[in-house]
Amino acid sequence: MMIRVLMTVGLAATYGMVLAQGTVYKSVGPDGTVTYSDKPDPKAKKMELPPMTTVPATKAPPPDTSSGEREAPEARKAAGERADAESRLAAEEDKLEAAREELAEQEGMRLGPEARNYQKYLDRVQPYRDAVTRQEQVVEELRKQMAQ
Repeated sequence: MMIRVLMTVGLAATYGMVLAQGTVYKSVGPDGTVTYSDKPDPKAKKMELPPMTTVPATKAPPPDTSSGEREAPEARKAAGERADAESRLAAEEDKLEAAREELAEQEGMRLGPEARNYQKYLDRVQPYRDAVTRQEQVVEELRKQMAQ
């Protein structure tokens, strides 16, 4: 079975190559095997084939240079990195604003024992101040990176 498949594929490939070259001859062997060839055989019949359809290649349109020269890949990469950095900076600035608002909210209230014990108030508010300080450092570092 496998041999028949391989023979059929081989014959089809040969047939395709012969089509590209010109005249094709078909012969049938005594066992019923069909053979295609470009060489005449006394028992072979010449096949009349329709002409091959060809389509001429088209030229690609010239690049559009009306908007100036095309950007180099490095310039596109740099522009993409700049846009990423700007979006990261905007996100970090939003986080900084949220941290400042939360600090202001916490500083504006005093809970129970904090009214008499100022140190308890400072201890409770300190993590919010630390968060604002850390976020300010992140934003400042991103701004320095973008300035380079």
